[in-house]
Amino acid sequence: MLLFLNCRLNVACEPQRMRQLSTVESSIVRALAYNKVFSYPLLESEIRDWMDVPVTKNELNSSIDLLLNEGLIFSEEDYLGLESQMIAAWVERRKLGNEKASEMLFAGKKYYRLISSFPFVRAVLLSGSISKNFMGDDADIDYFIITAPDRLWLTRTLLILFKKIFLLNNKRFFCVNYLITTEALLLQEKNRFTATELLTTIPVFGVDHCADLVEENAWSRDYYPNKRVSKSVEIEAPSFPRSKSFFESCFSNRLGLRLDYFCQKLTIKRWRAKFPKMNEEDFLLALKSTRTVSKHHPSNYQKKVLSDFAENLSKFQSEMHVQLNYEENSFYS
Repeated sequence: MLLFLNCRLNVACEPQRMRQLSTVESSIVRALAYNKVFSYPLLESEIRDWMDVPVTKNELNSSIDLLLNEGLIFSEEDYLGLESQMIAAWVERRKLGNEKASEMLFAGKKYYRLISSFPFVRAVLLSGSISKNFMGDDADIDYFIITAPDRLWLTRTLLILFKKIFLLNNKRFFCVNYLITTEALLLQEKNRFTATELLTTIPVFGVDHCADLVEENAWSRDYYPNKRVSKSVEIEAPSFPRSKSFFESCFSNRLGLRLDYFCQKLTIKRWRAKFPKMNEEDFLLALKSTRTVSKHHPSNYQKKVLSDFAENLSKFQSEMHVQLNYEENSFYS
C-alpha cells in the first residue's frame, strides 16, 4: 500500500511534459505571434507568406489542422490567431482597416506623383501599415524613398519644407521617414522587423531601383522564403519633369554637395535638441543620420515590435506547455 502511494505521489509531482512543435508548426506560431503585436489575425491563405521556412501546401494544411485540433491556435471565419477571446474583435477591426487602406491607396496617388517629382528622387515605395493593407483611424501613409548619391539630405529638406509650408505640416498622406541612396541599398539592421518592412513595401515609382533594393537585401528571404513581392501601384510620370531636370542640373555640383552637408548637420542638430533624453544607442538606431541613410523613427518602433514579438512567443510556450523549434534562424538578431 505504501509503495502504491509513493508511486502515485511521484507521478503527481512530475512536471507536465512540453510537446516539441515541429519546424512547420513552430513557423506558423511565429507568423501569428508577430502579427499579434499588431492585433492582426491572418487569413489561412496568407500564413505561408509570413512563415520563415519553406513549406508545401499539404504540410501547411495538415499542420494548421493539428494546431487547431489541439487548441494551440484559434480560428474565426477564415482567420487564424493566438488569442481565442480577442480574435473575433480583431477580425472585425482588420476588415475595417483593410477597407480604409484600399481607399487611401487610391486617394494618395497624387501625392506619390508629387514626391516622385522632387529633385534627386529615384524611387518611391509605400511602407508602414498601408503596405500591409491596413489603415487605422489615425494612420499615415509612410514612404521609403531612394535618392541620388550625396543629395539625400537636400532632398529630404525640400520634402519636409513642402509638407510644412504647403500641407500645413499635415502628414496624413505625406509621412517621409526613411530615405536611402542608390549607392547604399543594403539595409544595416538585418532582423525580422526590417525584413517584414522591406518585403511588404509597395513600389510606386522607379521600379527598377525598387527591384535592386530587394535583390541587394537577399538576406530578408531567410525570414520569409515564401513571400511574394508586392505588386507595384501604377502611377503616371512625375508631375513636373522639366522642373525636376532643371533643378537637378543647377545643384549637381559643389554647391549642391555643400547644401546637402549643411542640411544634414542642421537636421541632426535639430533632432539632438528635440530628443535630448534619448540615449546614444537608441538615437543612432531610431534616428540614423549618415551620408547614405536618413531614418526618423523617434519612438524606436522596431525595438518595441521585436520585444513584443519575443514576449508573445514566451507567453505562448508557457501557457500552452509547448516548445518551439528555433533551429532555422536567429530570429532575434
